[in-house]
Amino acid sequence: MGFVMYLYDPLQIYHKPYFRDKTFFTDMRLSARGIIQNYDFDLYIVGTSMLENTDSLEANEKLGGNWVNISAPSSTFDERGVILEYLFRVKNPKSIIYSLDSFENAKYKNEFRFLYDENYLDDFKIYINKRFILCAILWQTSVNCVGKEDLFKLTRWGLDSDFRHMFGGVENWLRYNRQEAIKYFKNIKIEPFEPKDKIHDFTKLQNLANNSLIKYIKQNPQTKFHLIIPTYSKFHYRVGSKDGFIKNREFYKWLIVELSKYPNTYVYGFDDLDYADNIESYRDSEHYDMDLNSMHIDSIRHKTNILTPSNMELYFQSMERKIKNYNADKILDSILLLIKE
Repeated sequence: MGFVMYLYDPLQIYHKPYFRDKTFFTDMRLSARGIIQNYDFDLYIVGTSMLENTDSLEANEKLGGNWVNISAPSSTFDERGVILEYLFRVKNPKSIIYSLDSFENAKYKNEFRFLYDENYLDDFKIYINKRFILCAILWQTSVNCVGKEDLFKLTRWGLDSDFRHMFGGVENWLRYNRQEAIKYFKNIKIEPFEPKDKIHDFTKLQNLANNSLIKYIKQNPQTKFHLIIPTYSKFHYRVGSKDGFIKNREFYKWLIVELSKYPNTYVYGFDDLDYADNIESYRDSEHYDMDLNSMHIDSIRHKTNILTPSNMELYFQSMERKIKNYNADKILDSILLLIKE
């Protein structure tokens, strides 16, 4: 059985597929290992759901090179640090696009970490379960057993019709995801947006950034890092925690100053643009449409929207002003009327 499983190897831990087409699982916590090890990519997109829609082929066309998207939804700094460590151990990437979000979400608790350590023998345990054993015995090629064929569309949830329906306005959130939308909107209370500066302890976040990201930037000056601050909707910030806004803003300021020490690193921000004013461009309060991912690539190409210690104050002032002036009451009133219908 062990030899059959080794030949089958659906995650491509040990080799590319034998006797079947190349396929990949959408869960990049599991798939990134085989993609990094077995394929000749030299440029990587390592983000959360905020970068999953970044089109590798578009990046190839506009930026040059051979890009692949190995972003994993809700992946934390620490989780992506595991993947970065492996990536730099086995490859020498020219550039990485990375999203600066999901700092401390511990949902997955690094259950996949053993796949990326230096002990290749324990990797086999990922297959010791009923699902993969049955798939191997029958040499199944179904999506559940071996994943999907098109690597370049694998992470792009924006192409999924279930998500496409939800763009176009908040009424579509209610139409296509009613229970979650009702729960979300009924808990909203809109108050004046007057955030007060507070002293926050960033020690934990700083340690995460240093150990899971900055370390690799420092150790690999030959690699360019393009770091994207995700552009959540103005509605999200207008109805969210004002204290959370200040905390994130101050952490980003620290990060921008810290990263300015490294000439191979660029931080990009888009919150001062009008894009996030249009709620129709979001499937929920945080997740933007694929056109913003294209804007990211264009900014990298043309070296625009780069944040530095010298321009960040004006940037965050503009962002705060736009949030403060955003008319969230109108959206909430219309949604509450729809909920009552």
